[in-house]
Amino acid sequence: MKIRSGFVSNSSSSSYICEVCGHDESGYDIGLEYAEMSECTRGHIICDSHIKDRDENFDRHNLCSLSCPCCQLDSPPDYMIIDYLLYKYGKKLDEVKKEIKSTFGTADEMYKIIK
Repeated sequence: MKIRSGFVSNSSSSSYICEVCGHDESGYDIGLEYAEMSECTRGHIICDSHIKDRDENFDRHNLCSLSCPCCQLDSPPDYMIIDYLLYKYGKKLDEVKKEIKSTFGTADEMYKIIK
């Protein structure tokens, strides 16, 4: 996932965050190869060190979902876990947001209870 934050005007800076470990790399005109990261065919950005069954014929530009720990559910990203929990409990994201707000009011109140 390519992320830009703040004011960007004709900028070539890029940032990448590994969906497995959270490691981030950023820089001017940085590419995935320089960051030692790859993107699988489903769009997950991962550090090359997390790629399963990596060999000398490794092609970071054509990483199949069989080699991606996110796609294999060895390390599902948080958003996949949230999607699953919403599905499992039959909730919509907006409903959960309203429930959190009405139950706790502030983040401080919520974290006193759930941590």
